[in-house]
Amino acid sequence: RELTVRITRQPDDGTLRLESDGSWRYDAFQETGGFTDFDFQVCVGAVQVYCDTATATLVPASASRFVSLPPARVFDSRPDQPGPGPKGFIGEQETVDVQITGIGGVPTAGVRAVALNVTTVRAAGRGFITGYPSDVARPLASNINLPGPRATAPNLVIVPLSADGRITLYTNRGADLLGDVTGYVTGASAARSFSGLFVPVAPDRLFDTREGEAAAGPKGVVQAGESIDTQTAGVGGVPRAGASAVMLNVTATRSLAKGFITGYPTGQQRPNASTINVSGPGRTRPNAAVLPMGDNGQISYFANRGAHLLADTFGWFLD
Repeated sequence: RELTVRITRQPDDGTLRLESDGSWRYDAFQETGGFTDFDFQVCVGAVQVYCDTATATLVPASASRFVSLPPARVFDSRPDQPGPGPKGFIGEQETVDVQITGIGGVPTAGVRAVALNVTTVRAAGRGFITGYPSDVARPLASNINLPGPRATAPNLVIVPLSADGRITLYTNRGADLLGDVTGYVTGASAARSFSGLFVPVAPDRLFDTREGEAAAGPKGVVQAGESIDTQTAGVGGVPRAGASAVMLNVTATRSLAKGFITGYPTGQQRPNASTINVSGPGRTRPNAAVLPMGDNGQISYFANRGAHLLADTFGWFLD
């Protein structure tokens, strides 16, 4: 049957036409870094016996995508702990360069920035940590702030990479540092795709293990050495299909002892990584996390020393 396609609404900042070879040609009025959409109508039959109208979105070539990864340790400065990267305590006002591309699932090319859960341990004193590309001057900024000596503090950071795929970490008072990659932002040489585009949602609680709380999910403290599986797809604004990963605020509360929490895709082997670090019993510690979903749209959480857990979603990434 004959198929007829015609544009019924042009983009606001350009014109679009269908070429004879079936491709679309878009001529922008001016350079734009944003998204734009248009409507088109598809009709079947020479006399157009059936027509349907749809909306399509144009993605600028410069747009980056986020590719989620199962958490993986990419560096750990502690000499007594496994993990790649430079070893040894990072002294006061010192820096360390860390190779990111080619490690932990991050490709060697087509990467603009990396998402890391960076944790500071054995801090020498109250201070801060700054992460930045290795080929630029250190900015006036901080990624982690430490309350005092021996403090342990994690934070999810997104750091652009240098031309050779490295980041630099600076500590103004001295500390050991470790980092777990959770994904990366594509660069200009990466393939174009809708996969990895971010969809924000109103914050909503996915689960809460505390008895008496209204949120869904498993109830009861997550004991030392145990894991729970939590349904994520189809909950809290995350669709049942079409999402690869979610952006969350995960909180550990009423902790049983000093320890850590690891979030990872259900059905996969638990990685050597941490999402939250708690400094002692009875503590509450939140942290942002980007986590891929596993079997049946679920995410697992492991507690090495025990705690109650809860999580709120505020966005998801297209599959």
